[in-house]
Amino acid sequence: MVDKSAPKLPSLDHSQLGRLDSIQVLRAVAAWFVVLYHLAETPDERLSFSGAQPNWLHFYRVIGFAGVDLFFVISGVVMMITCYNRFGSVSESPRFLWRRITRVYPLYWIATLVILAVAWAVPSLAIRDKLADSHFWKSFLLWPQDDFPAVAVGWTLVFEMYFYVVFAALLALPRKAVRPALLAWGFLALGLFAYYDRPEWHCLKGNLFLPLPASLLTLEFLAGCGIGWLVCERRCPIPAAALCSGAAMLLLVGFLIGSRFPDESQYGYVRVTVFGSSAALLVYGAVGLELAGRWRKLPGLTFWGDASYALYLSHVYVIGLVAKLQGRVSPELSTWSRFGWTLLCLVSCGFVAALGHLLLEKPLLRLLQRKRSSAKTPLRTGGKDLE
Repeated sequence: MVDKSAPKLPSLDHSQLGRLDSIQVLRAVAAWFVVLYHLAETPDERLSFSGAQPNWLHFYRVIGFAGVDLFFVISGVVMMITCYNRFGSVSESPRFLWRRITRVYPLYWIATLVILAVAWAVPSLAIRDKLADSHFWKSFLLWPQDDFPAVAVGWTLVFEMYFYVVFAALLALPRKAVRPALLAWGFLALGLFAYYDRPEWHCLKGNLFLPLPASLLTLEFLAGCGIGWLVCERRCPIPAAALCSGAAMLLLVGFLIGSRFPDESQYGYVRVTVFGSSAALLVYGAVGLELAGRWRKLPGLTFWGDASYALYLSHVYVIGLVAKLQGRVSPELSTWSRFGWTLLCLVSCGFVAALGHLLLEKPLLRLLQRKRSSAKTPLRTGGKDLE
């Protein structure tokens, strides 16, 4: 039986929350931040423009990685909203996991197979070593490992699957026990992180699973869960102030700290405090404004929110291919040609992502949603699935 310790909120049925445009807009922002971050990365053998990126890209080199923090917060919000009335049911846990697996893995598997096919065809590529049997299967299953998966950004999906597994276990709890359990999970992450680098833990350094519960990125997912809880209870005061504060914190404080401490800002307490907090404020503010009827629809960004997963999975390798093309065609770059190659990169990333979304992701989602409907396991929505 589903927990009935708290009444359902009819005003928050999934026909209303199944399509939060603010969430899709923020997904678009997060994905393009990550694209610009990788475009502006310090040049290396994997992808580069021979150090010729326009100066304006330095801004995204400093804070673009915060797109990942935004994704983690969004994930927590979506999980809580879509499962708020489903706590207290042991049978809901496997259903939840199945929904998440069928959402995450199909497009990821396609991206992985494409990358590995390219690696076979072009042996000189650095990703050739991803073809080793053990690495291939760990990459394919999003299993924790001591290297990046074949699809490099898949490391964040490893964290997502960890979040989903723990959240699935929480679904068996009555709703009144969920908040204490989420707090306990957060304190566990803080405690493990604090002790992870102590000498007495060195014997566990080879444990590939420990970095997941010991990561402070868990706090970002939990912040999203908290925001989702507030949304479901219709307690979202001062959303405009939160949105403005989050934007200022990211663009000003984040840039200043990221410029001054480029390494420290991407890890641990600094990352979660500055970039995780700003992401939480942005999400809270945007969703709160939409629920208050004060959110202006942005169809263009909404489309890129829909296509954000395809963009996220494909962009690194699209950038790499354009970079190789640039190296062959135009090794010496003027100011204008730098801008042109950068623009070509962005357009190519968007084009490939749009094709992947329209030709692969959407048909797959429709097929899987039909299967879910026939099994009576989905969370029905009035529009596109929020998940």
